Amino acid sequence: MLLTTKSWWLCYADNSTTAFGEKLREQVEERLDFYDKGVAPRKNVDVMKEVLENLEKKGTYDPTKLSDLLW
Repeated sequence: MLLTTKSWWLCYADNSTTAFGEKLREQVEERLDFYDKGVAPRKNVDVMKEVLENLEKKGTYDPTKLSDLLW
């Protein structure tokens, strides 16, 4: 549930990002490799966690502001 809440927060964030789209493209490529070579793709939840961690490191995402948006 927390991951969903974090993703919701990013929908309303002041700074836009292409990070999710870039990772989605990677996931499509991984899925094609799965069909072609049998290499298992990463789970979506792991990929989204990676995006959020990278955004947090860059300063684009601040989990402490999340509490301000929840009622």
